[in-house]
Amino acid sequence: MDSIPSALCRDTGQHLPASNEWRFYRMAVWPDLFGRALLARQWGRIGTQGRVRLDPHPDAGAAINALALLARAKRRRGYRDHPA
Repeated sequence: MDSIPSALCRDTGQHLPASNEWRFYRMAVWPDLFGRALLARQWGRIGTQGRVRLDPHPDAGAAINALALLARAKRRRGYRDHPA
């Protein structure tokens, strides 16, 4: 994923060696060519490319709100924030 301003990026990871869980979940807000915003989500096992999903939103504010909701849900599931 391309670099973007860190204020619009959330990089989370979950490391549970006892259960062999080494996961990452990365979110970012990108502009699209039509003046909207995309919430880019990438997730998978650490060391792999993982999967990518792009969710369109009418503007950057809506995409940032969606990012905040997803980040809160991921933290509840054990993911922790990491610097981008």
